[in-house]
Amino acid sequence: MSTYNGEKYLGEQLESIFKQIDVEVSLLVRDDGSTDKTLDILNEWAENHEIIIVKGKNLGYAHSFMALLNSASGADYYAFADQDDVWLPKKLITAIDCMNSGNEKNHLYMSQAIIVDDRLYPIKVKFHKRYITLDRLIAHNFAIGCTMVFDDYLHGILKASPEKMELRAGHDYWISCVACAVGGNIYWDENGYVLYRQHGNNASGKIVSIRQAFRAIKKILYKWKHVRENIAKKILINYSEYISNDDKRILKIAAYYRDNFQTYLRFLLSKKFLSNYFIADVVTKISILICAF
Repeated sequence: MSTYNGEKYLGEQLESIFKQIDVEVSLLVRDDGSTDKTLDILNEWAENHEIIIVKGKNLGYAHSFMALLNSASGADYYAFADQDDVWLPKKLITAIDCMNSGNEKNHLYMSQAIIVDDRLYPIKVKFHKRYITLDRLIAHNFAIGCTMVFDDYLHGILKASPEKMELRAGHDYWISCVACAVGGNIYWDENGYVLYRQHGNNASGKIVSIRQAFRAIKKILYKWKHVRENIAKKILINYSEYISNDDKRILKIAAYYRDNFQTYLRFLLSKKFLSNYFIADVVTKISILICAF
């Protein structure tokens, strides 16, 4: 868990984490420079629960989570937790049972989330059916970090120095793309086991209004300019040994489409890199058109 000025909802989330059934939970927390009572709440909970607290300087949520991933060890499975959500009691065991349904290693579980307001009342949000392929993941980030659970093998692959990552669009975006590129067994659960709280202080969140949609589009086209291109390049450079030839071709299209006009045009007209979400696909095509992918 990465925390930052989370005193308002933190206790409720900690209670839900330690009420998970049929699993043993230990919590590694990195505080990202809080100035409120967050650390006091954490220290109080640590008196009676297995919590390790690391105080750090402010890195932003994505870098803070990846710093945690790099320092964590000794578990069979790892999961990210936001400071302001509430977990349903079977969140973790559902993910573990799903991953254990196969004999392979290298697992990543993701799911929908139950979108709620600050008082935990459900917000009606339309979800789109997800098809897990590398081109679709690179085109559109639909991974929700607080739903992710992954095994120790994938955890070892994901560990890397910060300069090898592209985190401007979030740690969950990076992790889902890497996991898919290295041949991970990825599970998408259409059900939700996290009450994903939406409020004015979210570091990230679900789009639940037209205003938020326009802000998200602006972010993708300008603030996240070249993010997906850089994700593809960094995965190719740092994980080449794990990647199949077919996936290398997909990554090279996204990474080097600006090298010449023929490649650019082929990418623009390609029927790949579509997410089954009309607005997102239009934004993807615009980002390619203006060379901002």
